[in-house]
Order: sequence, then C-alpha cells, then structure tokens
Amino acid sequence: MQKYCNIVKNKLNTLIINMEKNISDFVVDPKRDFIRKSELSFSKTMRFILSMGSQTLSSELMEFYGLDQKAVSVSAVVQRRAKILPAAFLHLFHKLNESFSHC
Repeated sequence: MQKYCNIVKNKLNTLIINMEKNISDFVVDPKRDFIRKSELSFSKTMRFILSMGSQTLSSELMEFYGLDQKAVSVSAVVQRRAKILPAAFLHLFHKLNESFSHC
C-alpha cells in the first residue's frame, strides 16, 4: 500500500501539471510568461516555492538542485515567481483540499 504522504505528493504534482496545461489562468502575461523552454518551468517553479523552508533563497536552491551545475540563479527564481499570480497558489490550495475532502 502506498504511503499517504506519497499519495498527497502525487496529487499535488498532478494538480500543478494540470495548472500548467491551462497556464494562461495563472500567470501575469499569458502571451509571454513561461512560453519558452527553461530550467525553471511553471511546474518546477511552483514545486520549488512550495518546498521552500526557512533558509535563504540561495541555500534553498542548492538543496532543491542538489548542488547541480544546472542550478538557476536567485535572480531567475525571483523573476519567475513574479510571473505567477497569487491566485495560482489559492487555486492549488482549494483543489488539493477538494481532492481530500472525502477523508
């Protein structure tokens, strides 16, 4: 049997991927934001922000990327975060809660 924490994590990732399919509802400028292929896609940016703890942004990046050379700059994260509407996080919160409302 799959652990409950893995079920929640998988559901969260599925919801984020579905949001990316309808990205125009969740970004500031749908014609420009997250249209190019980048290391920091919409879904990766969302997952990174949700996984952050209380460390500095650069420390969080090093932890998230595991000291990978493909790691992005702090400035890139800040710029990408600014492209995501606050409503995106609210939408994700409500959809995740709806998914488990039967429990």
